[in-house]
This record gives sequence, C-alpha cells and structure tokens, in this order.
Amino acid sequence: MVNNRGNWNGTQLVNEAWINDLCTLAPLKKGDGKPNNVYGYQYWIYTGMPYEVTYFRGMRGQYIISIPEKDLVIVRTGGNTEPNWVNTEDKKDDALEGHYQELPKYINIGMSLMAQVGGK
Repeated sequence: MVNNRGNWNGTQLVNEAWINDLCTLAPLKKGDGKPNNVYGYQYWIYTGMPYEVTYFRGMRGQYIISIPEKDLVIVRTGGNTEPNWVNTEDKKDDALEGHYQELPKYINIGMSLMAQVGGK
C-alpha cells in the first residue's frame, strides 16, 4: 500500500497525500534540539540509502520495510535486535542515528535476494 501510494489495483484506498505525509520526516526536534531525522506519522524513515526507505518497526526486531523505487517490501518477523545507533566522536552516521544498527543489513539482504531473482 505504501509502495503504491495508497493505490491498490487501480483503486485509491488511502489518500495519496496522507501516504506522502506518512513518508515525510515530521517537523519535530529531538531532546538535544537537533531536527528529527528518523520519524514521520508513527512511521520510521531511513535516509541512509540513495532511494526512499520507510518502515514499521515492532518488538524484538520485527520490520516491514518499504522501498517503492525497487517495488520491494521486506518483512522480518524478529527475534533479536542490536541497540539504536548513537554517534560518537569515533563513529558518526547521521542517517543511521536513532535507528537499530542492523537496519541497513536487512535492506541489503532484501536487495541481494531481489537481484538474485531478477528484480529491479
């Protein structure tokens, strides 16, 4: 539904503008005063890839990751998680800060599997 901007088989079931807002960073400030770089309408947004990546995140590493440009949805049922990424003086990744550290790994696995079956 997210990948198709609310459209299902030619029928608009969810307002496209609402889906676009869902996939846009909310104009919030974090506790440290920095702009929000991870969150929309109860929906996570990862800006560390050259294409749009948004996702739902549940307990213990459950994910539903949407990558519209690749027509890909990655579902992980969970089991364990690494802690949220925190920038330090030695390691800095502003796009990953606030997300679980393993998120890029799951995206890359999904992309690799898709390539193996001839996807986009």
